[in-house]
Amino acid sequence: MHGEISEQRKEDIMTRCTHSEAADLHTQAANAHLAAEHESLSGDPKSAAELSVVADEFAVKAARLSRDIMQEAPPASMGELKFEEDATPAREEKPSI
Repeated sequence: MHGEISEQRKEDIMTRCTHSEAADLHTQAANAHLAAEHESLSGDPKSAAELSVVADEFAVKAARLSRDIMQEAPPASMGELKFEEDATPAREEKPSI
């Protein structure tokens, strides 16, 4: 059995990879939001808007992957989790001044 990887070990490795991928997507979304804020404060609303779209795309992918992870193996203490089909949050419009 030298050099063989058990099925449980393979599953543990895949789970960690999936969690790492979700964390990376969340980080990329956060970085894109920061870049959008910088562009907005620098007076470039077009670039800020484009970066906001990129940030939203990363955030949606991260949310969907996180949802999938939780549906595959929810913690026992949380019971059964139910998620809406679309993980995209509703947006509230900011009042104009």
